[in-house]
Amino acid sequence: MGQPRLQQQDAYKQAWRVYRLVRSKQDALADLELQAFDDRMVQVAHALVLGEFRNSLFTKFEWYAIGAVFVTVPLLLTLILYSIFGNPHFWHDPAEVLIFYFGVFAAAFLVESCIAAIVMEMRDRRLKGQYAMHPVHRANEIAGCALASARGYGAELIGALLDAGAVDPEPSAATRRKLDEALIRLLPRCSHQTLQRLTRSQLRALCGRLARLGGTSRPPGLGRDINRDLLAEDDHLEAMVGVAILKVYERLPDEQAIVTVRSLARKSPVGRGTGCLTLIEAAKHCLPILEEIVIRSRTGNELLRGSDCSFNAADQLLRSHAMSDEDQAEELLRST
Repeated sequence: MGQPRLQQQDAYKQAWRVYRLVRSKQDALADLELQAFDDRMVQVAHALVLGEFRNSLFTKFEWYAIGAVFVTVPLLLTLILYSIFGNPHFWHDPAEVLIFYFGVFAAAFLVESCIAAIVMEMRDRRLKGQYAMHPVHRANEIAGCALASARGYGAELIGALLDAGAVDPEPSAATRRKLDEALIRLLPRCSHQTLQRLTRSQLRALCGRLARLGGTSRPPGLGRDINRDLLAEDDHLEAMVGVAILKVYERLPDEQAIVTVRSLARKSPVGRGTGCLTLIEAAKHCLPILEEIVIRSRTGNELLRGSDCSFNAADQLLRSHAMSDEDQAEELLRST
């Protein structure tokens, strides 16, 4: 168990190194750094998309340093004021001096915090109007493109692609197109065992992608409010990835996806494009199969139980029969 944890910490460190390059506006260098990891690229890019590297001890050091600066600056200011003014003659009680300089420290700390909050808020407002310009968004774009071009077809890569498509705000159109092309290439090749290894969040991302393709949901959170149906310039590509997801649900007993598939199958075909009609027909074909395998899976997980009895089960254990005068010969077990 120590070796996988060590590899995970290494992936966090490498993801943090890529993120620092992105934050310093060296996106091309960050892309080259990510591609250089080769066999570990999927793990590093996945950590970059999830942002888990920010919770590692290696990356927490920077936040500890920021916290130390926030405390040290007001403390130094308080010490400088004390060295200049010292203990005024009109303060005879040491408690008054302590309370005064503690108030100076608290006031300096609050002013420093307010200035930092204002600066961060101004930066966020400036970047909010520039889609995918924030370092986190640009890092997600780089990681998503790298995952889309990765080799292999295991559960780790498919799960990373699903997580990369479910970031907030959602990927740009170009990155989304690459992610969809990768899913079209990988989903038909994955086995049932591979699908079973996907996490709950990745299964939710798969179902959410199908809901977006069917026009039954909108981008969450910071995503741009696009009230759209399947009619779009990438109509054919989106229909293909939707059909690939529905083919997955013909093998994967995901009970949470029944509502999405049913709502898609019940959509009216009037006024729909060719891609949307293809998706609706695929949903109608998938729905009974999905319901059947969900019921079969639910039934297979039920334990075999005995029927209810009116007597105590403890009395039904097999035990030797003690001979007594009251026993009748007819009640004893005998060979036939």
